[in-house]
Amino acid sequence: MDGDGHCVYFFPRYMLNMLMHDVQRPELTQLYCVLSGEALNPEHPAHQFFAGRHMRNWEMIGSMNWIVPPSVNEEQFYNLYTLVTSAMDGIENRWLADDSINPIEEWINFSQIIFPEHEWTGFRDPTEREGDDSACLFNLTLSQRESMTN
Repeated sequence: MDGDGHCVYFFPRYMLNMLMHDVQRPELTQLYCVLSGEALNPEHPAHQFFAGRHMRNWEMIGSMNWIVPPSVNEEQFYNLYTLVTSAMDGIENRWLADDSINPIEEWINFSQIIFPEHEWTGFRDPTEREGDDSACLFNLTLSQRESMTN
């Protein structure tokens, strides 16, 4: 929440939280990955669920108030979302196949490339805005910027 009570989200932190959630539940994460692979077959009972997963998740993600750099528009955010979820799925698959991999460490390394410091400082994590607790951040959200241009 920002200083005015708006619920706002930082995409890099949100995705790290998602990965940390999955890492704490390796058996469920593995089950999900196995079902996802099996559901590639159009005859599988879960095929439609997994085929529509990306767009269903995007509908939820796209409706949230994201704090993103001013250079990121809605189309770029969708592309970023697609890249990030694909990278995260790949990291999780590698981790499940090789438990010597630290998925959190790998994600942090990937994040430095995906969310470069020169563009994303102040937009990666709420802690980057400490001391700004009373500020209204809603005007920094993608949804607010997009509504002002329409």
